[in-house]
Amino acid sequence: MGSLRVLVGACLAAFAVGLGVTVAYRMQTEAMAVVVGVLCGVGASLPVSLLLLYAVRQGQRTAPPAAPPTALAPTAPHPPQQPSIIVVAPGLPNQQGQTWSYPGLPAGTLATPSRPPRDFTIIGDDET
Repeated sequence: MGSLRVLVGACLAAFAVGLGVTVAYRMQTEAMAVVVGVLCGVGASLPVSLLLLYAVRQGQRTAPPAAPPTALAPTAPHPPQQPSIIVVAPGLPNQQGQTWSYPGLPAGTLATPSRPPRDFTIIGDDET
């Protein structure tokens, strides 16, 4: 059974190497540069990742056990109170039923200034 695993592993490795060589010969120079750059980047990040994993595992091993909760400790902290938001309307309608009046505008004027009608030019349309 052990020799069958070795044979299958060797066949898979040979297939992977043959496929890699075939693809490498047919690949353009720019694409090969991208592949080599990615492989070098992954290879450079592996030692740092392994050291970080080792440091985290060591920190977990040496951490003191968590103290059991006491009866006086609250079970859940209170969430912070949301701030009050007050919205004030910018103006009030006149009592005589006229248009809205905003501070700084004379009474009876509209809040939006009237504009001249817009002139549109349609590209590709016959001008008449």
